[in-house]
Amino acid sequence: MLLGHNGAGKTTLMRILACFYPPTSGSVRVAGYDTFAHSLDVRAAIGYLPETVPLYEELTVREYLRFHGRIRAMSGKPLYTRILEVLDYCGLVKERHTAIRVLSRGQRVRTALAATLLHKPRVLLLDDPFAAVDAESRAMMCAALGQHCHGSTMLISTHVPDILSSLATRSITLSQGRIVEPSS
Repeated sequence: MLLGHNGAGKTTLMRILACFYPPTSGSVRVAGYDTFAHSLDVRAAIGYLPETVPLYEELTVREYLRFHGRIRAMSGKPLYTRILEVLDYCGLVKERHTAIRVLSRGQRVRTALAATLLHKPRVLLLDDPFAAVDAESRAMMCAALGQHCHGSTMLISTHVPDILSSLATRSITLSQGRIVEPSS
C-alpha cells in the first residue's frame, strides 16, 4: 500500500512504474524489467488502473472488456471465459450489456478494474481506486482484488488506509516524492 497526502508523489510514482514517465534519476525495475529499456515487457506484465479512468462510453461493459482483451492478444474461448470471471469478480454480471455512459461512478470504476484484471497481470498498479466510490463498490473491488491477488504483486495508492488493511501486507508512506515511513 502506498500512502501519502495530496502532492506526495504517489501518482507520479505509479506513472513511472507503468512506463508513462521516465525516472528523473536512477532506474526502476518492474517484474524484473527495466521500465526504460524494456517498457513493452513491463506493460505486458502489469495491470494499471490510473487515477482518472479513460472509458469508451459508447461501448457496453462486455464490449469494453472484449476490446481490452483483444489489445492484450486474447481471443476466442479463453477471452470469453475470462470476461465472465472478471464480470463476476467485479459485480458487473447484470451490467454486462449496459452502455458505460449510463453506469454509476462505482460501476465505471469496477468496469475499469475488470479490464485491469482481465489478462491476469503479474503486477497490479492501482492509483487511488477507491476515491469517490460508494461503500458497496469498495467492498466489491476489495473482494475482486482479494480473489485476484494470489501470485500477483499489488501496489495500491490511497488516502484511506483502513480500507485495504485486509489486502496489504506492507505499506510505504511518501512525502515530497521520498519514502518517509516504510513498513517492517
